[in-house]
Amino acid sequence: MKYLLAVLLISTTVLAFGQGSVDFGQIIRSWTQGKIGQNGIVVQADINKGGWYQLNISPDTTVIFRDPDWCGFGYERHGKWSLNQADSTVRFSFSKKVGYLASPGTTDINETESYKIKKLAADELILERKVDGKERKMAFIRTSKL
Repeated sequence: MKYLLAVLLISTTVLAFGQGSVDFGQIIRSWTQGKIGQNGIVVQADINKGGWYQLNISPDTTVIFRDPDWCGFGYERHGKWSLNQADSTVRFSFSKKVGYLASPGTTDINETESYKIKKLAADELILERKVDGKERKMAFIRTSKL
């Protein structure tokens, strides 16, 4: 009986920890481009001439995705985000493109991107998107909590 009880306890514990529940509330942050380092840990991306990508996901469902500035040209896209916890995807629906530095101006756009959340922790985010049939991973480290 003790043996059966021990096996049941161990099985339950393994199953509980194996599910790896995700706190999707952690996605609400400011994120800075990172890279996937050893053992799948997200670390600071290498120094880049134009800076890093920035992703701001706000609690009011607004999102801003800022591209690095390249030789004085750059833009950020503004829109809304939604989360599907059942399949661990986040969707960005961008409606405005705002230029900065040498490319000022605002343009209305209609762009939607869906990403599979591959990793979400307090300080790490890995998103994956299929582009032209290829999987593209984007890694981010936490800049701040919003």
